[in-house]
Amino acid sequence: MFDQFTDQFTSVSLRQYKATDLDSIRYRFINTQQKMYAGWESVEIENMSAKIAFAEKALVDMIHFRNGKYTVDLVIEKLQTYEEDLDIARLFHFARLASLKTIKTFGLVFDLLGLNSDKLYQSFEVSRSTHRMSPDDKIFNAKWRLYYDEYFKKYRQVKGE
Repeated sequence: MFDQFTDQFTSVSLRQYKATDLDSIRYRFINTQQKMYAGWESVEIENMSAKIAFAEKALVDMIHFRNGKYTVDLVIEKLQTYEEDLDIARLFHFARLASLKTIKTFGLVFDLLGLNSDKLYQSFEVSRSTHRMSPDDKIFNAKWRLYYDEYFKKYRQVKGE
């Protein structure tokens, strides 16, 4: 899904490992809970086994483990570009394993793009808690009880907000 070479790889692990550099590539490790340690397939690369995340899990991890407008915008771009190739039920499954903020962010993103978020909305307990995509966000979405940045208005497909 990415057409540019990255200078950093991030791995999700049950243990914390020190970041390391190898051949000008930074390898970073994120410690996670057992429930989030899922969603990959084992592949053989040069006679070694590697666990590679499903595309849907990678998108969830991006929002779950990183903050910021850039990350959400990148996920939106990938959802728009690869919508036909993604398994939305699988994406919702992995989103429901993540934090409430992550669930709300995906719900809002789907609504902004005019995609059906009903199953995601029905799957979590409606809470009075309010979240922010980023600390300075000012626009409030009542359905998801989530503040988001004005930047995302350009994607808005829903009325009555």
